[in-house]
Amino acid sequence: KDERAIDSLIECFKDDDGNVRWIARKALVEMGKPAAVHLIDALDDPHLRIRQRALKALMQMGRPAVEALAEALDDDRLRVRQGVLEALEMIGEPAVLPLLKVLEAGNPRARWRAAEALGRLGDVRSVPYLVRALQDYTLDVRWKAAESLGMIGDRRCMEALIEALGDRERFVRQGAARSLGRIGDERAVASLSRVAREDEDKSVREAAARSLRKIKSSSDLLSNR
Repeated sequence: KDERAIDSLIECFKDDDGNVRWIARKALVEMGKPAAVHLIDALDDPHLRIRQRALKALMQMGRPAVEALAEALDDDRLRVRQGVLEALEMIGEPAVLPLLKVLEAGNPRARWRAAEALGRLGDVRSVPYLVRALQDYTLDVRWKAAESLGMIGDRRCMEALIEALGDRERFVRQGAARSLGRIGDERAVASLSRVAREDEDKSVREAAARSLRKIKSSSDLLSNR
């Protein structure tokens, strides 16, 4: 398993022979983390075939790729960041703990991307970490934490989301309002009603109003059963 061969194997992703591509991917997956770093870099390759097959190899690699993927959340290249998020989502449960570490100790850009990835994964172990992230000094981290809590849908975060309706930044208030609607707990009705009437920002008022309608609709469905 010569690391110097990794780039040559990745180049094989362009080969027209499916057997060649399969053998190259299998070899890269077996190399584990040393190959993962190169495969992540290949997510920004100008050739679509290489990007697609590098992503597939990372997903197939699974757990050995997770640490390198989590570290790449801060990459400057858009295609790399998008591919990393997709790979982490597909890998699933093994990605949760490394992402929690990034959320707790990464730089601001990495933290908000970790918050987004955790929402996509939907693991309830993320809830207390995302609740703490609602107090982060960085707007984007608070915003993504608010949105991700709604994607997970755990009612333990209700009070924290209701409190986030008073955040100084409209994106956080809007995210909290949307998430409360997704969770659908009637305990949020009074707070959402106030926000729908009184928030200074139209988009926040509209998000609160939509969530109120969603909660009412769910409540009506349950009462008619």
